[in-house]
Order: sequence, then C-alpha cells, then structure tokens
Amino acid sequence: VQWKENPYNMLDKFLEAVKEIRRLLSIANNPPVDLVLQAGALPYLFDALRLDDSRPDLQFQGAWAITNIASTSRTKDVAEHSGLVIELARLLGEGKTSDVREQCAWCLGNIAGESKDYRNALLEIGSVRNNLLINLREPETDSLLGNIAWAVSNLLRASSHLPTQTTRGFVKPLIDQLSVAPIENDNLLADICYALGYLGEDEPEKGERASILLIHNAHIVLMEVLEKVLSQPGPSTKVIVPLVRCLGMFACGSTEQTGALLGSGFLKHVHTLLKLGSKAVQKETTWVCSNIAAGTVDHAGILAKDMAAMGEITEGAVGKHFDVRRESIYTLCNLLANDIDQHTYKVVEAGVIPAFCSNLETPDADLLLSILDSLEIIFKYNAKIDGTLVLQLDEEGGIDKIETLLQHRNDHVYQKAYKLIEEYLGIEPDVEDEDDQNLCPAENGDSYSFGLTSKQLFVDGDNGQVAQVAFDFGPMGDRDQLMSGNL
Repeated sequence: VQWKENPYNMLDKFLEAVKEIRRLLSIANNPPVDLVLQAGALPYLFDALRLDDSRPDLQFQGAWAITNIASTSRTKDVAEHSGLVIELARLLGEGKTSDVREQCAWCLGNIAGESKDYRNALLEIGSVRNNLLINLREPETDSLLGNIAWAVSNLLRASSHLPTQTTRGFVKPLIDQLSVAPIENDNLLADICYALGYLGEDEPEKGERASILLIHNAHIVLMEVLEKVLSQPGPSTKVIVPLVRCLGMFACGSTEQTGALLGSGFLKHVHTLLKLGSKAVQKETTWVCSNIAAGTVDHAGILAKDMAAMGEITEGAVGKHFDVRRESIYTLCNLLANDIDQHTYKVVEAGVIPAFCSNLETPDADLLLSILDSLEIIFKYNAKIDGTLVLQLDEEGGIDKIETLLQHRNDHVYQKAYKLIEEYLGIEPDVEDEDDQNLCPAENGDSYSFGLTSKQLFVDGDNGQVAQVAFDFGPMGDRDQLMSGNL
C-alpha cells in the first residue's frame, strides 16, 4: 500500500505487485480468485488502469488480472464495481497499445457473456458501443480484431428486443470484416457470423433487422464465405453452423428477403450441407428450407423442383436425429400445404410417403397432425391420378399405423386419423368388441360423439392441455461464449 503515499515514485513496485496478482489469477486450475478479492485487491487493480496513461504496461497487467476475475464465477464483482466498466470502455478507445485495448475488449466480452442484463447495460453505454466500433473498423492487429469480434458477438446475443438504432451500427463493419477475413481463421469467421445472426433476429420490428442486412448485401458476402468454406478439405462446421443460421434470417423475413436468399444460390448448396454428417449443420439447413417452403408459392416451388435438395430432405426425415427429422418433415408439409399439384407431384417423387410413414408413430402430436394434414392433400391428389399412392402407403405400413392412431390420446389426432380412414381409405374402423366400440365415434352431423362418458387424456400440469413432446432448438449457436483470461 506504500505506493498510495507517493504513487508516481512507486509505480515500478506497484507494477510488480500487480504482476504477482495477475500470475496468481492465471493459475490454470483453481486460481485463488476468492482469496484475491477477499484481500481487497480489486480496487488496486482498478487503480492500475486509471493512474497513469503513460504506463500502458501497468494498465495491461491490471486489465489482464481483472479479465481473469471476470472469466470466473465472480464476474459480478467486476461488472458492478463502481466505475470499472466505464474505465475499461475508455481504455478500449484510448489505450496507447493494442494489448491494452485487446485486454479491455476481452474483459467486457466476459461481462457481456455472463447475463442478458449485463449485455443490455453495456449496450446502453455509448463509449462501449463506439469504442468497439472504432476497433472493429480499424483493428491494429489481427489478435485485437479477433477479441473485438468475439466481444461484439457476446454483446449482441439476445439483443433483438432492443431498438435497431442501438445495434445497427455494427452491421456494416462486421460485413466488411467478414468479406476480407482469412478463410482459415475459424474463430473470427464464426464470431462475425454469430454477431450478424443476432443482428438479423427480429422481435419488435418483424423483418426490419433482416432488411438492414439486406441493404448491406450481407447475403452475398455470406454466400461467398460459405462457398469458400465448403471448398476447403474438411469444411469447418464451427463456421458453417452460424453462417447458415445467419442466412436463415432472410428466409424468415419478407418475400424480398427470401427471394434474395434464393437468388444468391443457397439451394445449390443444400445437398452438400446435408451430406456433411453434422447434426448441427443439418438442423440449421433444414430449418432454412422449412422457412423457404412456408413462404410464397413461387419460392416453395423453387425448392420443390430442386431434386438434389429434396432427396436429402426426405432422407433427413427418416434420420436418427429427432430435431433434424422434425424440421425435414415440416419442410415437406409446408411444401404440400399450398395444395398445388405440381408441388405435390415433386414431393411424392422425392419419397415423401415412406418418410411420412416412418414418422406416424412419433409422440409429437403437433408433428403427427401436420403429417396427417399433408396425407389428406396427397390423397386428394391421388384421386386425380392413377390411385397408386394409397397402395404405396399400404406397402409402407402407413394404413396400419393410421388405424393405430384411432387409439391416440390426443383427440385431434384421433379425429384426423378417423377422417382419413373413412373418407379416403375406404376402411371401416375396427369395432370388434365393446371396448373398441366405445373408442369409435358415431357421426352426428359435422361432429363425432363417443360411447364413453368421458375420455381421460394425459394432461400437462394444471392447464388441462394435452401433453406433447416439444423440441427446444435453444439459442442461436449453442456454444460457450466465455473465454478464459489466462494468456
């Protein structure tokens, strides 16, 4: 503490003390963070940042030590220490060396990765946004750019609820950096794509955020990067996952945005993407296709006619990963939903009937209803042609499975299955005994009545809703955003 009495004459000794604290906090396993904080070291580390701007060596060691604290469970101590975040933001812009600025970005990125509340608070600080942008536009070193991009991606995560004017300034600098980033720098490419994906997500202004990306031709740059990555031996899924998710923002947007995505040539890569064998890539790719299929008739038709893509989608519909199967099935159902004969023909040709039959035993009632609705469209189409589609359905075991759905616990599934059997399959429901008789409805006008006085459903909690299996796709880009401050 002696340096406090005559700080400028003691800076060298103070520097050595800060270095020792930093070394303690840099221990790989179980650094003594709690002991350092209990000893009251944080205020002195803060002083190391602000005491003398002519001593970047002292600022660097202090910022490094603080970053190590922020990368542990004691992030709150750093984030809520009075004035510390503002000082980190100041040095991010005014630090005399790239090492100091990089360390400040690293620390702010750790704070941003801790919680949504911290991210919101940081984005409200003008010096944080402005100084990140300064370094993003003109990074002094590649290492500084990497840490800036990572910090920005952490900061923008779950930011879709914020006004666009708070975040839109990041769009062009990120796109500019993506366009020149070395293709072998997986971390930089992935962080920029995650950041752009977060910027494209919409809550309050549907479609506005993706339109900002469109204005800056993000889809063109993203497609150029995708093509480069796919041309590499062993393409990096670390980059492809956030890249495809970012492109998917256009499929979720307006007709113009989806058209721009299709015009950029995305569909010609669907076959390759789904063949990579990565569950995460398959999930993101089928999610994009599902949104394209749910768009305009013209856009859905473009996808339906792409037989290479359609073949992989139907294959994904019978794959081992439920979330990929689910999105693949929804893609096929969305293509059929327009009830356009040309679309139906293409989807049937791609193998939709075996795919649907393989999923008629899924516990997901919503997915079942979508399949049954789509089968009705196929049955209507079947009546216009040679009628062989029902035979194909029977050969795949589909008719038996639909009959089994007459005992499904969800009434909507039950009624839809009954309708298909009665109206399109020409089969009388099996009512061999009294119990089965109770399960078969008697038609009464446009409704059905049951022999049982009440049908007991499996319900979810206290809300009386039928329990269904739901798949949570989770946040964009499931990954650990926190980085250790140990250099």
